[in-house]
Amino acid sequence: MTRILPPIEQPRPTVQTVLTYIVAIATLYVMEMTLSQTAEQTGASTRSLQRGIQSGRLRASKRVGNHLLVDDIALSIWERSRGRGRPWSIFMVQAAFDLINFGETPSITDALSLSRLKGRLRTIPISQLAYLLGGIGGQWTRYRCADPQLKQRVDLIGPSKVDPRQLGIAETGGWMTFAETSDRAELAYDLDLIEDADGNFGVVERPSAGGQARILLDTYLLGDARESMLAQHRLGEELRRCATP
Repeated sequence: MTRILPPIEQPRPTVQTVLTYIVAIATLYVMEMTLSQTAEQTGASTRSLQRGIQSGRLRASKRVGNHLLVDDIALSIWERSRGRGRPWSIFMVQAAFDLINFGETPSITDALSLSRLKGRLRTIPISQLAYLLGGIGGQWTRYRCADPQLKQRVDLIGPSKVDPRQLGIAETGGWMTFAETSDRAELAYDLDLIEDADGNFGVVERPSAGGQARILLDTYLLGDARESMLAQHRLGEELRRCATP
């Protein structure tokens, strides 16, 4: 007589197991990572990531249980603008953008101070420059948008606006569109946007300023690996040019 064994009882999943599973799925399919995963990937400490979130330089897309999740582009922005010291004042930021764009600035009339700023720009690493200039310059949010006329309805920035010829390539921009606005909530309402950490539309809430230097800096911060590298090289050329005595 064949003996039928009773079914093996599977242990009931704990809340922590379920949350870990959800976070793993989010990381795999939505390009989000927890702070511990982000720290492991970047080599940064969890504490420094937390300070980045508290300061607004690193945008957490959402919280799942006890886990803060960070999307991949927000992480790129933070990584590419890490630096030391106190970020420059609005006055100094404008002066630096003026020098990069025009080779001169009305913001600094003292010859010694101007010479010091030029000397700093001549040798500064681009990541440190991005840090001193305030990184992306505002609050970052990622949305999903299906409007085929999106690029005609917004103020484009970075990879979505830069002239490819400045970077020495035929074209820029992939599936993402990047823009700036003075009011994210109003823009989201007008365009019927849905906040989505895996969305195709990245928006920065900030004043519109900085000219071509801002476009190159945004391309360095927001672009893919190739665009970022080429924008970094071009910015370096512009810094050496504008800082020539």
